[in-house]
Amino acid sequence: MYRRLLAGLLAFALTSCSEEAPESVAEPWQLRGPDRMERLIAGAQAEGELSFYTSLPVLTTTQITEAFEAKYGIPVTMYRAESTQLLQR
Repeated sequence: MYRRLLAGLLAFALTSCSEEAPESVAEPWQLRGPDRMERLIAGAQAEGELSFYTSLPVLTTTQITEAFEAKYGIPVTMYRAESTQLLQR
């Protein structure tokens, strides 16, 4: 379940309607092709950190962030708040 949720969150964050492929990861939502995932991971590792804004329960969020950090080696900074506070941020 958490794997699907994480995959869904990652897909949502990285998709777009644009057809043009970028030359760099500066526009990750535009990446296309078989090496897309490798380029996304390399770009994320170069960034050095993932900011994760959520209103999910702490236990769920902790499991997701720990799995993400273990798989990709990218530290996650989590901001957890109620949905109305997240919208303001």
